[in-house]
Amino acid sequence: MRAMVYTEYGPPEVLQLKEMAKPAPRDNEVLVKIRATTVTIGDTIMRSLKIPGPRWQRFFARLYLGIRKPKRTILGMVLAVFPLFRRFFNGQGEFGRFLSQQSYAVYIIHIPIIVFLAIALRRIELGAFLKFGMMAVIVVSTCFVAAYVIRKIPGVSRIL
Repeated sequence: MRAMVYTEYGPPEVLQLKEMAKPAPRDNEVLVKIRATTVTIGDTIMRSLKIPGPRWQRFFARLYLGIRKPKRTILGMVLAVFPLFRRFFNGQGEFGRFLSQQSYAVYIIHIPIIVFLAIALRRIELGAFLKFGMMAVIVVSTCFVAAYVIRKIPGVSRIL
C-alpha cells in the first residue's frame, strides 16, 4: 500500500510517498481502507512542530512527538488502544445502568437542586474552587438520589 510519511519535521517537502506493507489487524481490530482524507492545520502544526503557545506546551509536544524526528504516528496509537478499550470497557455494569436509567430525570430536575443548594450554602466561607468542588459532589449525588426516588412514584418512570 502507498502512504504519505515524514521522518523529519519541516515544510510540506518532507512528506514522501512510500510503499509500505499492508497492516494485518489483530483480534478485535478492523482494517479500514481510506481513499481520501483531509489535511488540517493541526496536521500542519504537528509536521512542522511550530506549536503556538507557551514554551512548556512546545516542550511537552516535543517529548510526545519526538525530540529530533517523529517517533510515532497518532493513528498507530489509536489502533493500539482500540482493542484494549473494547476489551475492558465494552459493556455496562450495574452502576452504569443505574446512572443511565436516572439520567433523563437528573437532566429535568438538576436546575432547582442547584439553585436550592447554592442558596443554602451561600454563607459558607470557602475558596471558589473548593466551594465549586463541594457543590459539584453534593449536587450530582443529590440529583441522582432525587431522580431515583422520584422515579419510584408509580407512573412517573414511564415519563422520566
